[in-house]
Amino acid sequence: MQVLLIKLLLTPVLMLAVSWAARRWGPAIGGLLAGLPLTSGPISIYLCAEQGPHFAASAAANSILSLMPVALFSVVYSRLAERLQMATCALASFGAFLLSLYLLPKSGFSFWPAWITGFLAISIGLILTPSKVPAEFQIHYPKWDLPARVFTATAMVLIITLSASFLGPQWSGLLSPIPVLAWPLCAFVHHQQGSDGARAVLRGILEGAYGVLIFYTIVASGLVALPPILVYAAAIVASLAVSLPWLKGKLVLPAE
Repeated sequence: MQVLLIKLLLTPVLMLAVSWAARRWGPAIGGLLAGLPLTSGPISIYLCAEQGPHFAASAAANSILSLMPVALFSVVYSRLAERLQMATCALASFGAFLLSLYLLPKSGFSFWPAWITGFLAISIGLILTPSKVPAEFQIHYPKWDLPARVFTATAMVLIITLSASFLGPQWSGLLSPIPVLAWPLCAFVHHQQGSDGARAVLRGILEGAYGVLIFYTIVASGLVALPPILVYAAAIVASLAVSLPWLKGKLVLPAE
């Protein structure tokens, strides 16, 4: 019951924080924060608490493999954003994510090949996702925007963690990095600000993915041998250390 209450409280707080940062400092900051393990990280902690360290470590290794679909999602959206409407870009990019996610278990990658694949996918994704950050921004969000984001993110956390024993560590890990925060953020910014704003979000997602890679590397390699609290503390600190340097030059003040 305590873990359930934490899930119901922590996920909405993280979603609100990312949304507020995107509105206050611009889409690039929002994308970077959305790319961090703000949803998938807590999912890993919950899996460890409920299913045990071995389960969570195996799930973390599979989450590394999911970084390739995250990069594919960003590239597909950014390439389509210049000439297609928001709805088409959102559906096509998420469809590409789900299709690649479905095909991944057939690849048979072990840990380090998966790690190298994830790193290269993020790096190539950044090369293929040029960004022109808007000089100023003024986005008018509908009233249902925040409640919808909070509900979606919380529902994803609950679905994955509550069905973990059925899904197993492989699919629990593969599903954890679903861009449940980034996808709606990118779509709303694209609708309000156009393709430049969308690409700023997408680059932020990819930059934050390096932090996700480091987070899951530490969790997958250290969780079985070391106390979980130390492993997750080290993973969070290392993830932030890798991601925070990307903040330089991204702050954009809202238009008056």
